[in-house]
Amino acid sequence: MTEEASQHAEAVRDFVMVELVTKSDLQAAMDTLALRLTLRLGVMLATGHATTLGILAAIIKL
Repeated sequence: MTEEASQHAEAVRDFVMVELVTKSDLQAAMDTLALRLTLRLGVMLATGHATTLGILAAIIKL
């Protein structure tokens, strides 16, 4: 193997191989995103529910 080919192979290992992911990496990332989305939806629903109850309480006091 020539010196140039060796350097090229090393460059590929250093720069390209870092960008490759496995199916399990992608699945873990998707699971994390799904959890974050579920949490955000739950927070939005709880906020909407609390706001609705606050508005109803204010109307009832009138």
